[in-house]
Amino acid sequence: MAKLNRIVRVTLTSLTRTIQKNDFNRLLIVGEHDLKQGRVFAVTSADELLDLGMKADHDLYKAVNVAFAQKPATDVVYIGNRKMSGSGGKTEDWPTTLQAIRKENDLWYGLAITSRQPEDILAVADWAESAEKLFGTVAAQEAFDGSNTRDIASQLKAKNLTHTFVLASTHPELFYEVALMSRCFTVYPGGETWANKSLTVVTGDELLESQYDAARKKNASTYEVFNGDFPLTQTGKVASGEWIDVVRFGDWLKAEMQADVVAALSNANKIPYTDEGIGIIKNAMLSSLALGRARGGIAPDSLDENGDVLPSWVITAPLARDISANNKGLRVLKDVGCKVRLAGAIHNVEIAIQFVY
Repeated sequence: MAKLNRIVRVTLTSLTRTIQKNDFNRLLIVGEHDLKQGRVFAVTSADELLDLGMKADHDLYKAVNVAFAQKPATDVVYIGNRKMSGSGGKTEDWPTTLQAIRKENDLWYGLAITSRQPEDILAVADWAESAEKLFGTVAAQEAFDGSNTRDIASQLKAKNLTHTFVLASTHPELFYEVALMSRCFTVYPGGETWANKSLTVVTGDELLESQYDAARKKNASTYEVFNGDFPLTQTGKVASGEWIDVVRFGDWLKAEMQADVVAALSNANKIPYTDEGIGIIKNAMLSSLALGRARGGIAPDSLDENGDVLPSWVITAPLARDISANNKGLRVLKDVGCKVRLAGAIHNVEIAIQFVY
């Protein structure tokens, strides 16, 4: 029997490879437990921990309960286990714990621990900085003392950490950082701010203005009662002084753009080292930028006072003719970049009222 291949030969090649991306809406809480669930596992409600045999007075249960109590709340929480090290009855160091968890499951971004010990907080903060995970913790009463420069908030600020935030409270045993991450992780990166948020279950503080000011100067956030009625988060910064939402959005944009460019490279038979090939790379970058603008992290195009367009972003890349033969020989494209205008957020408003006749 004659085959159609004699007339028309069709070859099918799939050019739809996708790149696994980290989830910037997932939270990991790490503590010590004896559940036989491996290094890390996921739950969708705090009751699942009770079903597995955990007691209601366990700090991990309390933290997970706070996470799911928020309105709205994240839909999944990962539980990480810090194990004993050897036969000496000591717990393993934090980098060992976190790296073991990450090897088993890296699809999380937010990080909290049940410990409030300064040495544990500092060790996890150092790890989170290099791993580019967002670590949240709570500082005790000392953070409200402006003369105290050795409290945990001051130490983290001195380290200039961009991936750790501190929430100062008179109730450090409560998991404010878990509540705030759960609440904000319901919004895509770029669409949220971490200030002026109302939380559930955790208690708001009634602070003196001097106490708030001391915490603010240490780049610590607070959860305060306003007008004796409703509590809200204040500040919303990481230890270095940058806004938490800017750090999260930056991490997301970096990962998203990296995955899009890798997908473009891997799905093509070849991207030539020409102006056309460089344009393909630029177009791959546009995908993440457009999504970042749609989600509210990047400002839309606007006009300046002269009517000229202020673009959301400007991508720069060299022309093929201006690239050295050495770099072409190495097949490395350098000097590609983009300048992005952030949308920012309004946290405070000043209004002037004038009475006139």
